[in-house]
Amino acid sequence: MDDLTHALTGALIARAGLGQVYGKTATRVLWLSALFPDSDIVLSFFGFQTYILYHRGITHSLVALPIFALLLATLFYRFSHIKRFWYLTFLCSIGLTSHIILDLITSYGTMIFYPLSDKRYVLDYVFIIDLVFTALVAAPLIYSRLTSQRGERFCRLALLLLFVYLCAAAFHHRLVLNKLKNICQEKKLVVLELDALPQPFTPYNWLCLVKTPTGIYQTWLHLGQNADFDFRWFPYPNSNRFIAAAERLDAAKLYRWFARYPVIEYGVENPEDRHIVEYFDLRFNTRLFGLHHGRPFVLQIVLDNQGKVITQSFKW
Repeated sequence: MDDLTHALTGALIARAGLGQVYGKTATRVLWLSALFPDSDIVLSFFGFQTYILYHRGITHSLVALPIFALLLATLFYRFSHIKRFWYLTFLCSIGLTSHIILDLITSYGTMIFYPLSDKRYVLDYVFIIDLVFTALVAAPLIYSRLTSQRGERFCRLALLLLFVYLCAAAFHHRLVLNKLKNICQEKKLVVLELDALPQPFTPYNWLCLVKTPTGIYQTWLHLGQNADFDFRWFPYPNSNRFIAAAERLDAAKLYRWFARYPVIEYGVENPEDRHIVEYFDLRFNTRLFGLHHGRPFVLQIVLDNQGKVITQSFKW
């Protein structure tokens, strides 16, 4: 989820009652705590691969949450007028937990048990930027600001509506998965794995991906759609010495670890000295208003005729 929504959610929780005693200070504690997990942005200064490897890792971990809650509470105890340490720890725990939950419901992947496990968990309920969710969070806060009232009942109602919205998203997700399973059975596909991923701005459009022994099938599904589905097939490539050389690189291993539906494409720009191996993840193959928006997050490896790397780079 985007940082604005994280911060607003922390503020909403405070305005719903948790910050009633200490007012604005408690609100600051909650929204700052709700933002804290994304402080791992500093990892980008150590290189893109480091950021990909550890983003949504230790700072997003339920295992490490108590430690960060205590550290943040210590800072707030030192620099705020609230001198109730365990109350501050409680507020920080709520803020951190809200961030982890909001990231978990997206499709990016969150290592909630790091460092015990580096598996990235997902629920695939909402897109990483969900305007409906953000609007539900922001509305009572704007109301409170304009009317100079805390609006606790309004904030509590907003939290209830958020819960209902997420339940509806989870229900839609299950409907789409069931529909996708039926389609795969009709087409007699040998399914190894399948997923339905939410798309921007609507809870009704979903990117559907099916992994089979020979390749990956992709289609977009609308809940109200009854027409035949147009599957696009991405076959696994025939291996050659250039793909094999690329596969041995740390960047390619990292990409395969991170990607949920990786596709490899091989091409020759110049038969004498430029062989290109590209990796892209169909998970990010989004479509907005019926338009396809290219391939974000591509790893391109260029090799010479001897299989030595000329360049390797990640592209968004």
